[in-house]
Amino acid sequence: MEVQVQQLTPVLMEFSVTVDTDRVKKEMDRAFGDLQKRAKVQGFRPGKAPRDVLAHLYGGSVLNDVASKLVDESLNKALTEKNVQ
Repeated sequence: MEVQVQQLTPVLMEFSVTVDTDRVKKEMDRAFGDLQKRAKVQGFRPGKAPRDVLAHLYGGSVLNDVASKLVDESLNKALTEKNVQ
């Protein structure tokens, strides 16, 4: 994780955080694995729907959930690392 901080004003800071692609891929795999266990897709037995079908049906919401989770975790780490209150 790479963090860049820019002080815009005395009370305003801009953070730029880069997350490794391996971590994003791992989180996406975990999210789709969790979804596969609980998703009920017509034409497939429970828990047996292929990832391609799940990505087509739920890809946008999974992407939003993973992005939100990564932003929350990365922001907390970045604030702690740069000693920002």
